[in-house]
Formats: sequence, structure tokens, C-alpha cells
Amino acid sequence: MARMARADQDSDPLPRHPRADLDLHGLFPRSRVRALTRIRSQKAILREAAVVVASDCSTLDPREVLTQLQERERQGSTVMEGTGIAIPHCRIESCTQSLGALLRTAEEIDFGDGHADVFFVLVIPSNDRNNRKYLQILGAIADIYGNENAMIEELRAAPSDVALRAAFQRHMNRPVTA
Repeated sequence: MARMARADQDSDPLPRHPRADLDLHGLFPRSRVRALTRIRSQKAILREAAVVVASDCSTLDPREVLTQLQERERQGSTVMEGTGIAIPHCRIESCTQSLGALLRTAEEIDFGDGHADVFFVLVIPSNDRNNRKYLQILGAIADIYGNENAMIEELRAAPSDVALRAAFQRHMNRPVTA
């Protein structure tokens, strides 16, 4: 049997899913998860997103975050067509680590080329020139929520910040499939 254990140790490990190395829990901490009821416009949700993301990072100015998020939306809508989910994101030089916020509005709002009520907001350091982590985060969110109606509905039904975060965590803990 010792021989079999040795053979197992020498074998190549299974390929890792791209999401396996991401800490999405840390990217969207409790302090940056909000179930909002009074937001009714794209401008208002981006303003709230900028304040929430910048609240945990002393090097970020919420005005700069807002400006960069608005500029990114002018380049093209970040709504995932037909899902009610948007992933507003931008790069900021003064950002020292990837930051995220999960926001949910009571009703879908007009958001560029579509409507959304669930927003995964990302602010990424501009020095991440290879785009690897940036693309992994965007891909993981799209993978998890892009086609999973039950998961999206659970986020929508969450009545509070705490319930929204709990629903998010349940989906982050599901098994990773290739």
C-alpha cells in the first residue's frame, strides 16, 4: 500500500478551475454588500457603488471611482444581456488591490443597453497589466450567475444586507466544476 500512496503522490494533479484561486469572499466583504431600496437610476447606483467601494480603502477617492465607472459605462454597457445583472468595473491607479461591491436594487433600473437590479462592482489596480486576475474575476461572476436563474432569484429575494451576503456566500461555496 505504501507503494500505491507513492504513485499517487507522483501523479500529475488534476487541472485547476480558473476560479479555484480567487477569493471572491474577500473581494465582496460584508461591508460592501448592500440591498438598496431607493436607487432608481444608473447615475445613482454608480454613485452609491463608488462610495461603498471607496469606504474600505483610504487611497481611493469616491469621486475618482465614480468618474472611472461612468467612463467605462460610456464605452459600453456592462449588463449581462437577459440576466438583470451588471458588472460595472474600472481600473484605478490609486487602487492597491482588487475591490468589489455587491449591490441590489428593489427594482430593475435602466442601465445602458439593458436593465439590471443586481450589480457586481469591481475596481481593479491599473498596474494589473496582464489582465489575468481582472479577467478571472469577471469570468467567475459571469460563470456563477450568468445562467443560473435560481441563484439570481435568491439574490433578488434577499430582504437585507445580511441576507444578500448569505445568499452570495452560498453560491461562492458551491462545488467548482470545469
